[in-house]
Amino acid sequence: MVAAIIIIAALTTAGILIWPRIANTRQLPPLTVPSVAPSDSAQSCPGIPDTSAQALLGYYAKDLKFKYHGIGGKSHSCTVSTPEDGRLYVEYGTPDSVYEDPNSLTNDASETAESFHVNSPISGEGYVFVNEQTARAQISYRCGDSGVIIVKTYSYILGTPIKQNLINFVSSISPSVCTPQNSASPYPSSHPES
Repeated sequence: MVAAIIIIAALTTAGILIWPRIANTRQLPPLTVPSVAPSDSAQSCPGIPDTSAQALLGYYAKDLKFKYHGIGGKSHSCTVSTPEDGRLYVEYGTPDSVYEDPNSLTNDASETAESFHVNSPISGEGYVFVNEQTARAQISYRCGDSGVIIVKTYSYILGTPIKQNLINFVSSISPSVCTPQNSASPYPSSHPES
């Protein structure tokens, strides 16, 4: 009888300790950002595929909060928030409307940003920086005189290919950002906030 009570107590204690971990596990979306924007993905922020945002943050789009701000068709920003305060910030537009500070890419003078190129309509150059201790990453891409894309993520999923995901993210939105100066912006000057 005493052995039965000890076994029941041990099982109850184990259940109390293990159940919250099992109950709090969630199914993750695909964690790879495609280098070409999926045509079937919704865009809660113009030009930003929801599936790409969910891959960077590790939450399904239905659980994310999107906030878009556009200024006269030249400058656009999109902030995506997770339920646990993770954030993705994207700023994109013409070079004269988006502030780029290459020095802001590193949080520590001993670390440097890596350069990269993408296959966009107008060639350019970018820099990516990942700080694995803080789970933060930043990327900046400038395509000639036509466009700038800046992406910052706070609290990405550790163990994911974050550098390649950020480069793919920039590659997927570059066709619409890296357009000749005299062409019309593919984005609206305003968009309802989600």
